[in-house]
Amino acid sequence: SCVVAPLLVREGGPGSNENRVIAVMFMAAWSRGAFTDEDRGLAGMLGREAGPVLERILAAEERDTLRHIAERLMVGSIGLETLIPSIKASLAQVLPHDLTCLVRFTKESGSPWFEILHTEGARVDLEALRRFPFERMAPAEILRSGRPVLVTGQQHEPFREMIYFESIGIRSGMLCPLVVRGEPYGFLAIGNQRRNAFSERDLGLAEQISHLLSQAVANILAYEEIRTLKEQAERENLYLREEVGTTL
Repeated sequence: SCVVAPLLVREGGPGSNENRVIAVMFMAAWSRGAFTDEDRGLAGMLGREAGPVLERILAAEERDTLRHIAERLMVGSIGLETLIPSIKASLAQVLPHDLTCLVRFTKESGSPWFEILHTEGARVDLEALRRFPFERMAPAEILRSGRPVLVTGQQHEPFREMIYFESIGIRSGMLCPLVVRGEPYGFLAIGNQRRNAFSERDLGLAEQISHLLSQAVANILAYEEIRTLKEQAERENLYLREEVGTTL
């Protein structure tokens, strides 16, 4: 026998009766008839009291994680290939997952496609993904809407590539766009072996992390451009000095 009660937080302004369920409390016993209606009422009361407490705890954990990730991404020596490893531990604390990918959009023969800059947890075979039409895949939805995508794993439509990801054990995921200098750059993909592993709240947190990654990518690209211009200026300066020396 069991009792299941929602943990609720109040929404709206003062006097509002609207509540949002943020978690579910489950209590079970080996024997039949172990709980009464009075127990159910007590569990409901406990859920109403515990909901706001849990909400504050979750919000504090998310703020701490975002702050830590921002600090890690500000390290000057970080490159594109080390972005995900640098935040791996913090990401796992708030979003338990089995696969993480940093992906960049590309074009092949004028058509949109993508390349994986870094992956953690599993090897993703791009050649295997090419058998699915891009317009039927989740990355296409990101390009169309500019919004993150939540994949529950309950059905393959409309994202056909889930057939492949299920074959490597990934059954649900989140894809959050990376926007650099106002243009779509790529996306952060987080996968889990369980179906329905992520909630809308998880998606919102992942979206905030993708914003931080977008800023980090923009900074890295700007640094690379400055370094390229500096090296070019040094080569030109050396060439001019050699030309002057030859003339004299």
